[in-house]
Amino acid sequence: MTKMEWSSVLLVFLSTIMCTTAFDSDCPIGDAEICSTVMSNQLNITEVRGEMDQVLADIKDELRKNREDMKELMVHLQRDTAQAALKFEELAKCQTQTSENVEVRSKLETKKKELMKETQKKLDARNQLQEEVESLKQRKAASLEKIQCLKGQIKSREELIANLSILAHAPLDCADLQLKGLKKSGVYTIHPMQNETKLQVVCDFETDGGGWTVFFNRAIQVNPVNFNLSWSDYKNGIGNASGEYWMGLDFLHLLTSYYPTSLRFEASDFKKVEKFAEYNTFRVDNEENNEKLCYIH
Repeated sequence: MTKMEWSSVLLVFLSTIMCTTAFDSDCPIGDAEICSTVMSNQLNITEVRGEMDQVLADIKDELRKNREDMKELMVHLQRDTAQAALKFEELAKCQTQTSENVEVRSKLETKKKELMKETQKKLDARNQLQEEVESLKQRKAASLEKIQCLKGQIKSREELIANLSILAHAPLDCADLQLKGLKKSGVYTIHPMQNETKLQVVCDFETDGGGWTVFFNRAIQVNPVNFNLSWSDYKNGIGNASGEYWMGLDFLHLLTSYYPTSLRFEASDFKKVEKFAEYNTFRVDNEENNEKLCYIH
Protein backbone atom coordinates (compact mmCIF):
# COMPACT_ATOMS: atom_id res chain seq x y z
CA MET A 1 0.00 0.00 0.00
CA THR A 2 1.06 3.56 -0.62
CA LYS A 3 1.15 6.29 2.00
CA MET A 4 -2.08 7.81 0.69
CA GLU A 5 -3.88 4.43 0.95
CA TRP A 6 -2.67 3.99 4.57
CA SER A 7 -3.82 7.50 5.41
CA SER A 8 -7.34 6.78 4.10
CA VAL A 9 -7.59 3.58 6.11
CA LEU A 10 -6.51 5.37 9.29
CA LEU A 11 -9.11 8.12 8.74
CA VAL A 12 -11.90 5.53 8.22
CA PHE A 13 -10.74 3.68 11.31
CA LEU A 14 -10.77 6.80 13.43
CA SER A 15 -14.20 7.83 12.08
CA THR A 16 -15.60 4.38 12.86
CA ILE A 17 -14.25 4.53 16.37
CA MET A 18 -15.83 7.92 16.87
CA CYS A 19 -19.18 6.68 15.49
CA THR A 20 -19.05 3.57 17.63
CA THR A 21 -18.40 5.59 20.72
CA ALA A 22 -21.33 7.82 19.88
CA PHE A 23 -23.61 4.93 19.27
CA ASP A 24 -22.54 3.24 22.47
CA SER A 25 -23.35 6.33 24.46
CA ASP A 26 -26.53 7.31 22.67
CA CYS A 27 -27.92 3.97 21.60
CA PRO A 28 -31.16 3.32 23.46
CA ILE A 29 -31.31 -0.03 25.19
CA GLY A 30 -33.81 -2.30 23.68
CA ASP A 31 -33.48 -0.94 20.18
CA ALA A 32 -32.53 -4.21 18.58
CA GLU A 33 -32.02 -2.84 15.08
CA ILE A 34 -29.76 -0.11 16.21
CA CYS A 35 -27.83 -2.41 18.42
CA SER A 36 -27.54 -4.89 15.65
CA THR A 37 -26.16 -2.19 13.42
CA VAL A 38 -23.79 -1.08 16.10
CA MET A 39 -22.62 -4.58 16.71
CA SER A 40 -22.16 -5.04 13.03
CA ASN A 41 -20.09 -1.90 12.96
CA GLN A 42 -18.14 -3.07 15.95
CA LEU A 43 -17.42 -6.35 14.18
CA ASN A 44 -16.28 -4.42 11.12
CA ILE A 45 -14.14 -2.25 13.33
CA THR A 46 -12.61 -5.36 14.86
CA GLU A 47 -11.82 -6.70 11.42
CA VAL A 48 -10.46 -3.34 10.40
CA ARG A 49 -8.36 -3.25 13.53
CA GLY A 50 -7.01 -6.68 12.71
CA GLU A 51 -6.21 -5.55 9.24
CA MET A 52 -4.70 -2.36 10.61
CA ASP A 53 -2.59 -4.33 13.03
CA GLN A 54 -1.44 -6.52 10.20
CA VAL A 55 -0.75 -3.44 8.13
CA LEU A 56 1.19 -1.88 11.01
CA ALA A 57 3.10 -5.11 11.49
CA ASP A 58 3.90 -5.14 7.79
CA ILE A 59 4.95 -1.50 8.01
CA LYS A 60 7.16 -2.27 10.97
CA ASP A 61 8.71 -5.21 9.07
CA GLU A 62 9.19 -3.02 6.06
CA LEU A 63 10.74 -0.31 8.19
CA ARG A 64 12.98 -2.85 9.90
CA LYS A 65 14.06 -4.21 6.54
CA ASN A 66 14.59 -0.67 5.31
CA ARG A 67 16.69 0.08 8.40
CA GLU A 68 18.71 -3.08 7.80
CA ASP A 69 19.08 -2.17 4.13
CA MET A 70 20.09 1.36 5.18
CA LYS A 71 22.66 -0.07 7.60
CA GLU A 72 23.97 -2.36 4.87
CA LEU A 73 24.01 0.56 2.46
CA MET A 74 25.85 2.66 5.02
CA VAL A 75 28.39 -0.14 5.51
CA HIS A 76 28.85 -0.38 1.75
CA LEU A 77 28.99 3.39 1.51
CA GLN A 78 31.59 3.59 4.27
CA ARG A 79 33.58 0.80 2.67
CA ASP A 80 33.31 2.41 -0.78
CA THR A 81 34.23 5.77 0.77
CA ALA A 82 37.27 4.20 2.46
CA GLN A 83 38.25 2.48 -0.80
CA ALA A 84 37.74 5.74 -2.67
CA ALA A 85 39.91 7.52 -0.12
CA LEU A 86 42.57 4.87 -0.52
CA LYS A 87 42.36 5.11 -4.29
CA PHE A 88 42.50 8.89 -4.05
CA GLU A 89 45.54 8.61 -1.81
CA GLU A 90 47.11 6.13 -4.22
CA LEU A 91 46.26 8.47 -7.08
CA ALA A 92 47.86 11.35 -5.21
CA LYS A 93 50.92 9.21 -4.60
CA CYS A 94 50.94 8.20 -8.26
CA GLN A 95 50.69 11.84 -9.27
CA THR A 96 53.52 12.69 -6.90
CA GLN A 97 55.52 9.73 -8.21
CA THR A 98 54.69 10.73 -11.76
CA SER A 99 55.86 14.25 -11.07
CA GLU A 100 59.01 12.88 -9.49
CA ASN A 101 59.45 10.51 -12.43
CA VAL A 102 59.03 13.40 -14.86
CA GLU A 103 61.65 15.36 -12.94
CA VAL A 104 63.94 12.32 -12.82
CA ARG A 105 63.34 11.71 -16.53
CA SER A 106 64.15 15.34 -17.27
CA LYS A 107 67.36 15.03 -15.27
CA LEU A 108 68.16 11.77 -17.04
CA GLU A 109 67.57 13.39 -20.42
CA THR A 110 69.85 16.26 -19.44
CA LYS A 111 72.47 13.79 -18.21
CA LYS A 112 72.05 11.77 -21.39
CA LYS A 113 72.67 14.87 -23.54
CA GLU A 114 75.73 15.73 -21.46
CA LEU A 115 77.02 12.17 -21.81
CA MET A 116 76.39 12.24 -25.57
CA LYS A 117 78.31 15.52 -25.85
CA GLU A 118 81.13 14.10 -23.75
CA THR A 119 81.11 10.89 -25.81
CA GLN A 120 81.21 12.92 -29.03
CA LYS A 121 84.14 14.92 -27.69
CA LYS A 122 85.94 11.69 -26.83
CA LEU A 123 85.15 10.29 -30.28
CA ASP A 124 86.46 13.45 -31.92
CA ALA A 125 89.58 13.28 -29.74
CA ARG A 126 89.96 9.59 -30.62
CA ASN A 127 89.59 10.31 -34.34
CA GLN A 128 92.12 13.13 -34.06
CA LEU A 129 94.45 10.81 -32.16
CA GLN A 130 94.02 8.13 -34.82
CA GLU A 131 94.82 10.71 -37.51
CA GLU A 132 97.90 11.76 -35.56
CA VAL A 133 98.90 8.11 -35.13
CA GLU A 134 98.41 7.53 -38.85
CA SER A 135 100.45 10.65 -39.60
CA LEU A 136 103.15 9.42 -37.20
CA LYS A 137 103.10 6.02 -38.93
CA GLN A 138 103.54 7.70 -42.30
CA ARG A 139 106.29 9.92 -40.92
CA LYS A 140 107.86 6.86 -39.32
CA ALA A 141 107.72 4.98 -42.63
CA ALA A 142 109.21 8.00 -44.41
CA SER A 143 111.86 8.30 -41.68
CA LEU A 144 112.66 4.58 -41.95
CA GLU A 145 112.94 4.99 -45.70
CA LYS A 146 115.24 7.96 -45.22
CA ILE A 147 117.22 6.01 -42.64
CA GLN A 148 117.58 3.12 -45.07
CA CYS A 149 118.62 5.58 -47.75
CA LEU A 150 121.08 7.20 -45.36
CA LYS A 151 122.37 3.79 -44.37
CA GLY A 152 122.89 3.04 -48.05
CA GLN A 153 124.62 6.39 -48.51
CA ILE A 154 126.72 5.81 -45.40
CA LYS A 155 127.63 2.36 -46.64
CA SER A 156 128.49 3.76 -50.06
CA ARG A 157 130.57 6.49 -48.46
CA GLU A 158 132.25 4.00 -46.18
CA GLU A 159 133.03 1.85 -49.20
CA LEU A 160 134.17 4.97 -51.03
CA ILE A 161 136.36 5.96 -48.09
CA ALA A 162 137.74 2.45 -47.95
CA ASN A 163 138.36 2.51 -51.68
CA LEU A 164 139.90 5.95 -51.43
CA SER A 165 142.06 4.69 -48.61
CA ILE A 166 143.11 1.83 -50.81
CA LEU A 167 143.46 4.06 -53.83
CA ALA A 168 145.45 6.54 -51.80
CA HIS A 169 148.02 3.81 -51.58
CA ALA A 170 147.26 2.44 -55.07
CA PRO A 171 150.12 2.80 -57.57
CA LEU A 172 149.83 5.54 -60.20
CA ASP A 173 152.34 3.87 -62.49
CA CYS A 174 155.27 1.45 -62.47
CA ALA A 175 157.62 4.06 -60.92
CA ASP A 176 155.21 4.22 -57.96
CA LEU A 177 155.29 0.41 -57.68
CA GLN A 178 159.09 0.50 -57.69
CA LEU A 179 159.01 3.01 -54.84
CA LYS A 180 156.82 0.54 -52.93
CA GLY A 181 159.58 -2.05 -53.21
CA LEU A 182 158.68 -4.12 -56.27
CA LYS A 183 161.70 -5.27 -58.28
CA LYS A 184 160.50 -8.06 -60.60
CA SER A 185 159.41 -6.98 -64.08
CA GLY A 186 155.98 -8.20 -65.24
CA VAL A 187 152.32 -7.34 -65.66
CA TYR A 188 150.85 -5.16 -62.89
CA THR A 189 147.69 -3.14 -62.25
CA ILE A 190 147.96 0.60 -61.89
CA HIS A 191 145.42 3.41 -61.15
CA PRO A 192 146.39 6.37 -63.32
CA MET A 193 143.61 8.59 -61.90
CA GLN A 194 143.75 7.30 -58.32
CA ASN A 195 140.16 6.11 -58.63
CA GLU A 196 138.48 2.87 -59.58
CA THR A 197 139.85 3.05 -63.11
CA LYS A 198 142.28 0.17 -63.47
CA LEU A 199 144.78 -0.62 -66.14
CA GLN A 200 147.06 -3.59 -66.62
CA VAL A 201 150.49 -2.69 -67.93
CA VAL A 202 153.95 -4.18 -68.27
CA CYS A 203 156.39 -2.78 -65.70
CA ASP A 204 160.17 -2.82 -66.44
CA PHE A 205 162.16 -2.64 -63.19
CA GLU A 206 165.51 -3.54 -64.79
CA THR A 207 166.27 -1.24 -67.77
CA ASP A 208 168.20 1.93 -66.95
CA GLY A 209 167.29 1.97 -63.24
CA GLY A 210 163.76 0.55 -63.71
CA GLY A 211 160.37 2.07 -63.01
CA TRP A 212 159.38 2.18 -66.67
CA THR A 213 155.67 1.84 -67.65
CA VAL A 214 155.45 0.13 -71.06
CA PHE A 215 152.64 1.70 -73.10
CA PHE A 216 153.42 0.07 -76.47
CA ASN A 217 154.80 -3.36 -77.20
CA ARG A 218 155.17 -5.14 -80.53
CA ALA A 219 157.10 -8.27 -81.29
CA ILE A 220 157.29 -11.04 -83.86
CA GLN A 221 154.29 -13.28 -83.07
CA VAL A 222 152.80 -16.38 -84.66
CA ASN A 223 149.41 -14.69 -84.38
CA PRO A 224 150.21 -10.99 -84.31
CA VAL A 225 147.70 -8.38 -83.10
CA ASN A 226 146.09 -6.31 -85.83
CA PHE A 227 147.04 -2.66 -85.32
CA ASN A 228 145.37 -1.45 -88.50
CA LEU A 229 142.39 -0.13 -86.56
CA SER A 230 140.30 3.02 -86.05
CA TRP A 231 140.95 6.17 -84.05
CA SER A 232 138.60 4.89 -81.30
CA ASP A 233 140.76 1.78 -80.84
CA TYR A 234 143.91 3.87 -80.55
CA LYS A 235 142.09 6.13 -78.13
CA ASN A 236 140.91 3.34 -75.80
CA GLY A 237 143.68 0.75 -76.28
CA ILE A 238 144.53 -2.33 -78.35
CA GLY A 239 145.46 -5.85 -77.26
CA ASN A 240 146.49 -6.74 -73.69
CA ALA A 241 149.55 -6.42 -71.50
CA SER A 242 150.41 -10.12 -71.64
CA GLY A 243 151.27 -9.82 -75.36
CA GLU A 244 151.26 -7.14 -78.02
CA TYR A 245 149.33 -4.08 -76.90
CA TRP A 246 148.85 -0.36 -77.14
CA MET A 247 147.86 1.38 -73.83
CA GLY A 248 145.58 3.98 -75.43
CA LEU A 249 145.88 7.73 -75.85
CA ASP A 250 143.47 8.49 -72.96
CA PHE A 251 145.69 6.64 -70.49
CA LEU A 252 148.82 8.19 -71.95
CA HIS A 253 147.24 11.58 -71.35
CA LEU A 254 146.54 10.66 -67.73
CA LEU A 255 150.02 9.27 -67.09
CA THR A 256 151.80 12.28 -68.57
CA SER A 257 149.63 15.18 -67.35
CA TYR A 258 150.15 15.29 -63.56
CA TYR A 259 153.90 15.22 -63.14
CA PRO A 260 157.00 15.21 -65.38
CA THR A 261 157.38 12.04 -67.39
CA SER A 262 160.36 10.68 -69.33
CA LEU A 263 160.02 8.71 -72.56
CA ARG A 264 162.25 5.82 -73.74
CA PHE A 265 162.03 4.13 -77.13
CA GLU A 266 163.57 0.69 -77.65
CA ALA A 267 163.71 -1.05 -81.02
CA SER A 268 165.54 -3.98 -82.67
CA ASP A 269 165.81 -5.29 -86.22
CA PHE A 270 165.65 -8.83 -87.54
CA LYS A 271 169.33 -9.26 -86.71
CA LYS A 272 168.45 -8.32 -83.10
CA VAL A 273 170.45 -5.11 -83.29
CA GLU A 274 168.92 -2.94 -80.53
CA LYS A 275 168.70 0.84 -80.45
CA PHE A 276 167.05 3.19 -77.95
CA ALA A 277 166.30 6.87 -77.43
CA GLU A 278 165.35 8.75 -74.26
CA TYR A 279 163.55 12.04 -73.77
CA ASN A 280 163.44 13.82 -70.45
CA THR A 281 160.06 15.47 -70.92
CA PHE A 282 157.02 13.92 -72.53
CA ARG A 283 153.29 14.74 -72.42
CA VAL A 284 150.19 13.85 -74.49
CA ASP A 285 147.29 16.37 -74.61
CA ASN A 286 143.57 15.55 -74.11
CA GLU A 287 140.99 14.57 -76.71
CA GLU A 288 139.70 18.11 -77.10
CA ASN A 289 143.07 18.98 -78.52
CA ASN A 290 143.17 15.77 -80.57
CA GLU A 291 145.57 14.24 -78.02
CA LYS A 292 148.51 15.90 -79.61
CA LEU A 293 152.04 15.14 -78.60
CA CYS A 294 152.57 18.45 -76.84
CA TYR A 295 156.32 18.34 -76.48
CA ILE A 296 159.10 15.85 -76.38
CA HIS A 297 162.77 16.74 -75.89
